[in-house]
Amino acid sequence: RIKRKIYPDRTLSNINQMQDGTERCRIRWAVDVEAEMEHGRFHQYLRLLPANDQEQVLRFLQPIDQQRALASRLLQRCSVCHALGVPWSAVTLSLTKGRKPFTTN
Repeated sequence: RIKRKIYPDRTLSNINQMQDGTERCRIRWAVDVEAEMEHGRFHQYLRLLPANDQEQVLRFLQPIDQQRALASRLLQRCSVCHALGVPWSAVTLSLTKGRKPFTTN
């Protein structure tokens, strides 16, 4: 139900390789939120997040907004794990002043 496609990143000028020779890429994820959250999976997935992220997800009043917020946070962590090879428990995420997520790993 979660689909992933990796594209070479062509938006970063003409420089697509990092210093270590690996190629920069863009990961696009697609999630059917309603299908993933049926049968009580919401709370199962919610427990995968740190307590402060759980609180932020639950601040939304509408269930669909909570589900989308949860999916967003899970995908951010999945992206860091996939792109950087960081274990799930070691992923650290922060927000810029403009509220854009970034990793400090």
